[in-house]
Amino acid sequence: MLLRHKLGVLSPLDVGAAIAAIGSIVGAAATGQWYIVVAVGAAGITLRLLIRYQRLHWVVFFGIMPWYFHQVEEGISVFDIVMAAYLASLLLGWFVWVLAVRREELMWNRSDAILWLGLIGSLFSAISAVSRGISFLDWAREWAMLATVGYYFVLRSLFSTEDGFEFYVRLLVLMTVSLVVIGVLNFREQILQALYAYQIRGTRGVNAVYLIGFFLSVSLFLFARRLGYRLLWLVVAGLIVGGIIATYTRTVWVGTAVGILVMLVLLPSRQRWRLVVALAGGIVIIYGIARVVLGPAYPTVSRLITYRFLTLRTATKQASIIERRDETRQVLHLLSRPDVAVAGIGAGNRYVYYDSYLGKPVLTHFTHNGMLGLLLKFGIPVGLTVYLFHLVMVAKSFVSYFRSRHTRWEPYVLPFTLTLFATTIIDWTTNAFLMRSGAMFLGMLYAGIAIADRLIAQEISRSYGNDLTAP
Repeated sequence: MLLRHKLGVLSPLDVGAAIAAIGSIVGAAATGQWYIVVAVGAAGITLRLLIRYQRLHWVVFFGIMPWYFHQVEEGISVFDIVMAAYLASLLLGWFVWVLAVRREELMWNRSDAILWLGLIGSLFSAISAVSRGISFLDWAREWAMLATVGYYFVLRSLFSTEDGFEFYVRLLVLMTVSLVVIGVLNFREQILQALYAYQIRGTRGVNAVYLIGFFLSVSLFLFARRLGYRLLWLVVAGLIVGGIIATYTRTVWVGTAVGILVMLVLLPSRQRWRLVVALAGGIVIIYGIARVVLGPAYPTVSRLITYRFLTLRTATKQASIIERRDETRQVLHLLSRPDVAVAGIGAGNRYVYYDSYLGKPVLTHFTHNGMLGLLLKFGIPVGLTVYLFHLVMVAKSFVSYFRSRHTRWEPYVLPFTLTLFATTIIDWTTNAFLMRSGAMFLGMLYAGIAIADRLIAQEISRSYGNDLTAP
């Protein structure tokens, strides 16, 4: 009984800290890099303090996500090691805590089984990767990106209450705003250091993450009853649009435009007209922010962005589209081979395609089409299983939105639906699964939809209960 009592007070972080400590010591002993232990230890102490104030912990978690998403340097940095240990220990610790201590349900619905089947099946890609000469570490690094979709279960459980869900929504906006600040500052630094206009390349590497904060702020603006809240969310939305423009990424621009068009179709008439007026006001806000941030460089940057936007008219002739076309052809050719179709080439593995724009072969591990990337790395059966779960969640998001109409949850569900739909479109040219801001972000969206769907069901159930007991 005493042992059971002591286990009962363990938190996910306690279990995760033990896993991280053992893993870091074993890893340090194997590689001789003992600074790993120091880095993990420092992170563990910090997190142990934060866990006493759980909301503060999640504020920090979502606040540092943009920095983690933006880390694109070659090699492994100390930051990478600390974040990997933190994310892995928190995720694994939570699962152990839930299964062994609290014994909570992990399966809210049947579709969860599809995700579990896909994740378990993806583990077998290690055999394919190692048999093709890829080290187990290289396999693990890329597979771990897909595994972070498991945060769907963590976030769904921790923010499942009404108050928790509203807090979760604001955390996502915080994450987006933090991402915008990092991106805009990075963009401004490029402008200050550039000698020629072509050196201004925008803040690429993070894509669909911008959309959830934008659509949430727009939706909360449209449905807010108080003028002060409307102005606040309008300013936040304008700030995020500035960050989206600074990405210099046309797929994000297209995803944002598609989401706005779908929003105009789905919104009630009052909010629809309010959105039209807000779009006009947003242009003024963006213009003012751009003038202040860019200063004398504004005319040059505006011409560059306008030119890049106009290239969408000739998208099929652009270098990036040609390269993606060549890449897609080679991936489809590889998938026509039985061994690749069944087991994939393994996470972390590379392949060669001929770039007709550059006129030379290119060796890469990345596939810009997310669905094809899953099929190539994990094989068609496992890849389709993971992607099927994604499509199920997209469909569920629309069903949840229509169920939320004229309820308090409509302003919250609509942004998740729009973001998930836009992300699916973006995924065809910008991988939404196998990148740092990919599977984890999708897990955040899936969690939001699952929580909202359950809260809507509870509200409907209460309404029917009141009707049955009414005189």
